[in-house]
Amino acid sequence: HVQRETMVFGAYYGGLLALLLYNLLLSAITRDRVFLLYAIYLGTYLLWNFTFLGYGQQHLWPDHPDFNNQVLALSIPAIFIALAVFSCNYLQTRQQAPRWHGAIVGLAALASLAVVPALLDRYALSILMAL
Repeated sequence: HVQRETMVFGAYYGGLLALLLYNLLLSAITRDRVFLLYAIYLGTYLLWNFTFLGYGQQHLWPDHPDFNNQVLALSIPAIFIALAVFSCNYLQTRQQAPRWHGAIVGLAALASLAVVPALLDRYALSILMAL
């Protein structure tokens, strides 16, 4: 069962990585910032998921459990911030929906506050604030 699950997650991460590289390539070719912002969002999501499921500690930083906790606590607000920036740019909320734009920016600012406890080794508080 574990071997099959690992293969499925390997395919999932491979697909996400391919999508990330494709959007980086599109960003470089078209010079459209939205593709870069989407790639950043995908990268933060990929980092969080890889860390959350334990693959980061297992394969990338096996001797650093504190670093794993910090990456996990920092990647959650990073996902929200990256998604907010991407959404505002892609949907052009500043021009199309100014009220929603303010709400999205405000929520991203609140999510960024969750970074502070993570930097002070208060991981549980950081994750609780992000959620």
